[in-house]
Amino acid sequence: MTRSKDSIVDATTPSAGRIYDYLLGGHHNFEVDRQAAEYIRSLAPFVTKFVRLQRWCLKDVAHELTTVRGYNVIIDFASGLPTQDNLHVVVPEGTTVIYSDYDPVVVQYAREILGDTPNVHFFEADARRPE
Repeated sequence: MTRSKDSIVDATTPSAGRIYDYLLGGHHNFEVDRQAAEYIRSLAPFVTKFVRLQRWCLKDVAHELTTVRGYNVIIDFASGLPTQDNLHVVVPEGTTVIYSDYDPVVVQYAREILGDTPNVHFFEADARRPE
């Protein structure tokens, strides 16, 4: 992936979003993220199963809301990186997906990943502080 010259992505410091991506089997991570993930896995061997189950639940709820109940907007707070079968990939075409994260590095990297994907937006926001 090509990053813009103004990118603030730091490949020397682990990022929660990239660690999560690695645990999901993604490729939007760096060696420092993989090392951190492996350390976490050494302390909590179930973590990979947990993040995959969490992603499955998120996709299942999005499917229910869009396909069954007819909602056409999905908002995902504290979403991390939008990779590995994330919402914008699994919801019906035409659904607007709004992602947010409090980490400006995750936000910028996510915007680079998404590019000009239609009906998908990524905002820097902290769901813990809605003001």
